[in-house]
Amino acid sequence: MSNRTLKIMILTLASFALNQSAAYAIDKNYSRSSFRNPFEPQLPRREKAIIPSTEATKKAIDKKKAEAKKAAETKPVFVKPQPIEVVPEPPQMIISGLVWNSDRPQAIVNNKVIDVGDTIETVQIVAIRKEGIEIEFQGKTITIEP
Repeated sequence: MSNRTLKIMILTLASFALNQSAAYAIDKNYSRSSFRNPFEPQLPRREKAIIPSTEATKKAIDKKKAEAKKAAETKPVFVKPQPIEVVPEPPQMIISGLVWNSDRPQAIVNNKVIDVGDTIETVQIVAIRKEGIEIEFQGKTITIEP
């Protein structure tokens, strides 16, 4: 490398180093007062409007207070509770077998063989199907599944 090239490289590096140190130099004119508080609102604050009191506004306020007091004084209306209707459930029926696809469908209920039209306790057997048996209990038709 020639002497001239070496000098140019040294000068270039020196000027680069000086420029870098100048870029990172601390600003002596820095002050916190030049920055705003990020938590303060930027919009100007509005003053609350003070409305002069007049007779009309006083009467309106008194009327609203009287209505509120009257509403608070009204007695609650008690509704007489209705009796709860107890609906009896059909007797326990355990289905252990079904024969539904025949001239005479049958089922094994509570270890007894039954046909359509038979009565178990207070329940009458209405139909025997693949899904279960239909019974009539207190005028209602109920399906019991196995």
